[in-house]
Amino acid sequence: MPLRLLRFPIETPFANAVCFHDDFFDLRRGRDHIAIDVGALEGAPVCSTTGGRVLTSWMSGEGSRTGAGWSEPGGNVVAILDNNGFVHYYAHMLQLPVVRSGETVHAGKRLGYVSNTGSIARGSSPHLHYQVWPLGGSRTEEQESGIFTRRFAPAINPYDELARLVVALGVRVGSNSSVSFPKSTP
Repeated sequence: MPLRLLRFPIETPFANAVCFHDDFFDLRRGRDHIAIDVGALEGAPVCSTTGGRVLTSWMSGEGSRTGAGWSEPGGNVVAILDNNGFVHYYAHMLQLPVVRSGETVHAGKRLGYVSNTGSIARGSSPHLHYQVWPLGGSRTEEQESGIFTRRFAPAINPYDELARLVVALGVRVGSNSSVSFPKSTP
C-alpha cells in the first residue's frame, strides 16, 4: 500500500511561518539525508501525520533507539507505526514528547514542539526532522510488542505526500520543490 498522510506534521500550519523542500538524499555530514526537514518557529506544535501506535524501541544503524523520549542524535523523538506498515519518525522536538511508548494515537495528535535538539541538529535553525520507513517483511511479533530488533526497510521520501497536503490547503509549491507559507496565509 502506498504512503498516505492524513495531516501535515506541524499543527495549524498557518499559525507560524513554515517551509520545506525536497531535501531527501541531500548530503549531510557525509551521509544521505533520507528525510524531510520542515522549518518552523521554535515551539510550533508537532502532530502525528497518521494514526498508529508509538513504538517502544527500534533498531537504527547505530543501535537501539527509543520510540518516545531522548535519543542523542535526534534529541526528543517519537516513532509511530501506522496501520499500513509505515514507521513515522519525528525528531529534534523541544521537550520530551507528550506521548508515551505503547500509546495509540490518531492523526493530528500533538506529539511535541519544534526545536533543534539532539547532536545532529545542534546549532541549526528549529525544524522537524520527518522520516518514514516501510516495515519490510512480516514482523507480527515485533508489531505486537512494539519492540523492533531488526532494522526497517530503506526510508522512503514523504515529500510528495507533504506537498499534497499543503496544496489541498491552498499553498503553492515552487518550481524548485520549495514550500513556504507565512503567518499571513488565510
